[in-house]
Amino acid sequence: IEAIVSAMAAHINVFKVQEQGCAALGNLSYDNDVNSVSMAAKHGIEAILSAMTAHRNVQKVQEEGCYALGNLARNDANQASISTKDGIEAIVSAMTAHSNESKVQE
Repeated sequence: IEAIVSAMAAHINVFKVQEQGCAALGNLSYDNDVNSVSMAAKHGIEAILSAMTAHRNVQKVQEEGCYALGNLARNDANQASISTKDGIEAIVSAMTAHSNESKVQE
């Protein structure tokens, strides 16, 4: 998790790194509460939101970011953290900007 978050921070302007980083964090947090809690503690939520903010017009970054946040939000504490960090706004923004993309809308 640390390596992914670190790579995302170091290459914030490279959309492919952000896309793949969000996908990896999403996969690691899928149905895994231990990883979800660890990810939040290691700034994974912030990394995802930074990626989504930096690449608002890149559909795949938005798709993978929403996927990752959705998986992380299965944990109650992460729900509060995502909300506090304007994650709901990021998701709504992604869904609005990419309204014709079914993968973002999921």
